[in-house]
Amino acid sequence: MDFELTIVIPTKDRTNILRESLVQLVNATYHVSVEILVINDGGELSDLGINDLQIIPNEGRGVASARNTGVRNAQSSLILFMDDDIWLTKEAIDHILIFHKEHPNSVLNINWIYPESLAAALRSTSFGRYLQYHGFTSLKGWNQSSVWYEQSLFETHGITSQNLSIRKTTFNKVGGYNQQFPFAGFEDHEFSSRLRSNNIKIFIDSSVMTYHNECDRQEIGNWLERKYRSGITRKVGVEMGFSELEIHYSWHKKMILILILVFAPILKLMAVNHLTNRNKTLDPISFRIIGVLLAGSIYRGYSASYKK
Repeated sequence: MDFELTIVIPTKDRTNILRESLVQLVNATYHVSVEILVINDGGELSDLGINDLQIIPNEGRGVASARNTGVRNAQSSLILFMDDDIWLTKEAIDHILIFHKEHPNSVLNINWIYPESLAAALRSTSFGRYLQYHGFTSLKGWNQSSVWYEQSLFETHGITSQNLSIRKTTFNKVGGYNQQFPFAGFEDHEFSSRLRSNNIKIFIDSSVMTYHNECDRQEIGNWLERKYRSGITRKVGVEMGFSELEIHYSWHKKMILILILVFAPILKLMAVNHLTNRNKTLDPISFRIIGVLLAGSIYRGYSASYKK
C-alpha cells in the first residue's frame, strides 16, 4: 500500500495519554492514507483501541533511537514525528501535506498550545500559573529566543520534535537523530544544527494549531525530574562541542544550588500548597521559589556523571 504519510510516535509508559492522542489522530487522518508506527520504549502496552497501527518494541533505548527506528520501518516518503501527548487536527495534516509538496527539502513544525481544559486546570494552582506565565504551555513560549510571527509560515533556526514533519530523504541525508542523548531534550538542538549545515530550511506554521496534552505532567516534582534529565542532555550536548549550551557555575553559586537541593522538599511545599494555589497575590513569591528549584534541578543534571 502506498502511504501519503508515516506518523512515528515514540512512547514510554503513558498508555492512557497515548490512547487519547490516537483517537484524535484517527479523526484527523480519516481522509488520507497514513501509516501509524508506535515505537514503544517502555513496558507492555495494553489495548489501545486502534486497529490500524503497528507497535514496534524499543525498550529502554531512548527517544532518539525510537525516532530512528520509526524511520527505518516507515513505508512513506514523508515522516511526521509526533509525541504521544500531541492532538493533531485535520487542518494540521492538510497543511503538512501541502507544505511538503511546495517545500520538499524543508522541515516543518506546526503550532501548539495546551488544550483549554488543561489550561483552565493550570490557572487554579500556583505551579500551573508559573508554567503559563513563563510560556511553557505553548510553542510560542518555548520559542522565545527566536523570532515569532502570528498567523504565518516563517523560517526559524531550530526544531522541536513534538510534531515535526520531514522527508525521509532529508532525514537520511543528515543522519537521523544522535542516539548519544540519553533523554529527550537537546537532541533537537543537535539535529537542528545538522539541518542548517546541510542548508535545509526550518519552518514554523503558526496559523495552524495542534494541542499538547501534558495533563499527566503537571505535578512539580515530576516536572523538576524532567528538568534534571534536561540538564543531563544539555551536558551531553556541551561535551559534543556545542559551547553555546555551556553553563558556568561559580563556586559560591554551586554552594547555593547545593543548599537549594538539600531543602528542595521544603521549598516545594512553600511554593505549592493550598494557600498559594488559592491566593494569586502570593504568585511572585511562589514563582521565585519554583525558579530556584528549577535552577537546582538543572544543576543536578548538568553536574551529574551519566553514562548511557
